[in-house]
Amino acid sequence: MLSFVSILFPAIPMSMVAMNFRYSSLAGLMRSLTTQLSDQSISRFDQKLLADELIIMRVRIQLVKFALFFQGLAFIANSVALLFLHQGMEGHASTMISISIAALIIGMFIFCGEIIFSTKALSLHVAFAGGRD
Repeated sequence: MLSFVSILFPAIPMSMVAMNFRYSSLAGLMRSLTTQLSDQSISRFDQKLLADELIIMRVRIQLVKFALFFQGLAFIANSVALLFLHQGMEGHASTMISISIAALIIGMFIFCGEIIFSTKALSLHVAFAGGRD
C-alpha cells in the first residue's frame, strides 16, 4: 500500500505546478485581451471576436481553478494516507488513497475540458489575427 502513496506523492504537486503555470498564463492572456478590447481603432467584428475569446478565457480559468482544487484535495488525501500508514491505520489509509485517486481523476477530467476550450479560444484568436493582416 505504501507504493500507491509514494507514487502519487511527487506526481500530484508536479501536476499542480503545471496547472498553476496554466492559470498564470491565462490570467496574463485575459489582461492582454482586455487591453486589446479597449482599443477603439479595431473593427466591431474584431471586438466581437475578442469579447468571445475573453468569455472562453473566463470559462477556462474557472476550469483550471477547479482542476487545481481537486488536485490539491488529492494531495491532502494522499498526505493523510501517508500519515495513517505511519500510524498503522491501513484501513483508513486505503480509504484516503481511494479519495486521492478519485480527486486526481476528477481534476484530470476537468483539465481535459479546459483543453477543449483552449482549442476553441485558439481558433478565435487565429480568426482575430487573420482579420488584422
